[in-house]
Amino acid sequence: MSTSPPITNNAPPHQDQDDLVSHLPAELRTQIVHHLDTPDLALLSRVSKDWRQTCIPYLWKDIQLLTRPQLGGFFGKPATLGLGCYGGCYTRTFKTRFPESIWPLLDVDIQQEKKETEGKQDEEGKKRIQLERFDLLLPQESTNLLPSDADPSGRSIILTNETYYIMLNKFLQTNICTRTLHTLHIYRIPPNPIRLLETIAVYLPGLKVLHLFAGGGVPYRRMPCLGPEAARKFLENCPSGLEELAFGVKIKGDQPPELRSMVLPSDQEQGTSRRKLLTHPELRILSLPGAMNGYEEQVLAAGEGGFLQGCTGLEVIESSNDALLRNYWITDNTTIRTVLSREGGAGAVTESPLHGRVLRRFCASMADNGLPQPTQEQQQSQLPLPQPIQQQQPQEEVNPSERDERLADSIWAIQRTNQASAEHAATLPTGPGLPAFVVRKEVWHTIVVHGAGPLVAQAIVHTSSHQDGMLVALELIDPQGVTSQHIQQILVNSKYLRCFEVSHSDTPPTRTSSALHGLDPLRTRLLATDMLTASKWGCLLLTNLHLEIGGIPRINKSTTADTSNFDQQESHRIQRQVYRQLSALTRLQELRLGRACERQDIEDYEAHQHQHQHQQEAQNVPGFQRDCLEMTLESGLDLLLTLTELSVVDLSRMDHCVGVPELQWMRRHWPHLRALRGVSLPA
Repeated sequence: MSTSPPITNNAPPHQDQDDLVSHLPAELRTQIVHHLDTPDLALLSRVSKDWRQTCIPYLWKDIQLLTRPQLGGFFGKPATLGLGCYGGCYTRTFKTRFPESIWPLLDVDIQQEKKETEGKQDEEGKKRIQLERFDLLLPQESTNLLPSDADPSGRSIILTNETYYIMLNKFLQTNICTRTLHTLHIYRIPPNPIRLLETIAVYLPGLKVLHLFAGGGVPYRRMPCLGPEAARKFLENCPSGLEELAFGVKIKGDQPPELRSMVLPSDQEQGTSRRKLLTHPELRILSLPGAMNGYEEQVLAAGEGGFLQGCTGLEVIESSNDALLRNYWITDNTTIRTVLSREGGAGAVTESPLHGRVLRRFCASMADNGLPQPTQEQQQSQLPLPQPIQQQQPQEEVNPSERDERLADSIWAIQRTNQASAEHAATLPTGPGLPAFVVRKEVWHTIVVHGAGPLVAQAIVHTSSHQDGMLVALELIDPQGVTSQHIQQILVNSKYLRCFEVSHSDTPPTRTSSALHGLDPLRTRLLATDMLTASKWGCLLLTNLHLEIGGIPRINKSTTADTSNFDQQESHRIQRQVYRQLSALTRLQELRLGRACERQDIEDYEAHQHQHQHQQEAQNVPGFQRDCLEMTLESGLDLLLTLTELSVVDLSRMDHCVGVPELQWMRRHWPHLRALRGVSLPA
């Protein structure tokens, strides 16, 4: 039996302040707690005074209530006391699926107001809640770790309890929101949105980012309906400092009286020139994912002080009701197009990315040999957008190389036209009393090409990198000869890109013939080596990314680790670099990795995976990608914690290794996630 060593009087007495933490720099302690979850922070804050001072700011900075257990803990006495003591100092963001969780915030605000009126502002005044972002998310009905995509109709509901939204309106009118709130996301659909719109227009003039009933997994069918007059009045009176606005409503004229108009302070109370004062020069991104139903001119450009006329800084305008590519919008309405190009306006107009541009759409199917070049009359008029030539009669198959050259020439035509217009403008006399000549520039806003070749890819690269480039949506279907370098250059140079999709059908109709003509029959994908050696991506506005990323070394399941030359550390190093590149896309809502496939292909694969889940036969599924990201925490998945807006993640054609730890991590860090495809959920 061993005995303890004798205690000598020479040993210094133990003191709490002499622990290891007291000797660590504050920067190092901050780096440690930055990687901890909320339960770990709560436990660590009780270890010592030093840990408490380090953890408390991070423990209360971001409050997320995504599950019923979290909601129950938030209503507990320790959390309520903590909110009153620390929340006012450190809370900056509040995300919840439960409107009733607003009650504790209201109670804290009432207590603070009472203390201030009693003259107790010396200490308590510093603890006022300084909320910067508030998100009211969609309800989560699934009891699994993550919802499947089998029943998308159950992802959101329309609340019938108006008490929730009476409380929400009251909350938005408190000092908590009116003083410091700059980002507001409301995804749950109220029974009557008019009252909420009135509150935002009157009480939140300092908002910078506003998302209403759009994004976060809100389906189109659940978006509320408004009368055109109510929608117009809200847009014209929404906060003038907005930089990004997503307004998900469907405009219909046959609405009941309570949805037709808004009640705002009159023009006499606000000044005689209220409409001129409420311009929106800072607005860069306008998203209208509902439907205008023919009322777009009445809502967006009615009168001299119309909403769009005050948006002199617009960079992106989009809507999900486009016939060719969802989420991205180009209007044929003459008045709207005139306002967007700033033509015919009186006085000097602030230069903006859309100033003097005419947005064009390029769409070519496999039957198109080339698009007609716009004539001079078309360039000077407001004719509808040029449409591709449709082959009425079956004709001989065109050499893909010739077709590629014709389509590329059609894309280049706009650049040549712009150059000719600029040269013509330079020859015109200028001076006082002479009319100003507006140089109208044609720009590709949306490009959709079936069977794009290398020449088309090079033309798109030049379009995206040109100083007049305004490419917002790009979809390449069954590309033939588009390389990884082309994709990388597009992602680096496309500043305004919002949607980028590269998709392959299982049996492209021209795959065999294209090989005969010398075009690359392999799938177009982005190689990890190009991502690591090239510049950082410039498409920071990207919301939809559908791409195959390959070239990542992965262990071969048909061999053992002892007999292969596989380097796990090198693989994880490469994957972390790829994750870091993706982590910069903080606006991503849909991320689809691996080979593109249809919904039926996904269901067939999932059935095959379930049938052979204990065997190695899954690797024989056609199109199943092997040299892809593992999507595990060990490989660096936690680097994607910045993608907080993710709503759909599709991994259905990837040899990923997602397990329960990864699912739990996704649930904590991707609060909007409603569809995870290609992953078998545990029982």
